[in-house]
Formats: sequence, structure tokens, C-alpha cells
Amino acid sequence: MPAVLIVEDEAPIVELIAVNLRHHGFQSTWAPDGAAAQRQNILRAAFSGQLVPQDSGDEPASALLERIRAERAVRGAAKKPRGRKPKENLQ
Repeated sequence: MPAVLIVEDEAPIVELIAVNLRHHGFQSTWAPDGAAAQRQNILRAAFSGQLVPQDSGDEPASALLERIRAERAVRGAAKKPRGRKPKENLQ
């Protein structure tokens, strides 16, 4: 389904446009201003893998997340207690 970004600050107008677009087979997303529209476009491109070239040889995100969790678990077990360092005598 093709997508359309509606940039409009009046909600009733957005609803009328969105209903018409749905009737004609389009999916719509609403942004109240240009800055919000740009953020939405960047996020959409990032999540669909369009911002950087994709390498099929990269490890899957699930494997990367599991490796990060394992590393954090090892580091967490070996962490030193946090606190202030003892002051040195300055005599």
C-alpha cells in the first residue's frame, strides 16, 4: 500500500484528507509541521535500511543484541563497587 505523509497543523483537515486517501488505497501518516515531517522521514528511512548501504554479511541484529547482553552480564559480575575515591593526604 503506497504511503503519503500529510503535513498539516489542523487535525480536522488531516482527518478529511486521510479518509480520502484511505478510500483510494493509500496509507497516510500525519506530521503537524515540516520539522516533524522530516524526523518521520528520517526514522522511516532508518528503520527500512535506506540510510546506509546494507551488507548481507553483517550479523543479524538479534545476534548482536545477544552478544551485547552477554558482554554486559560478564562486565556486571566483575564490576567494582562504585563510590568516591579516598582522598590523599596533601601534607
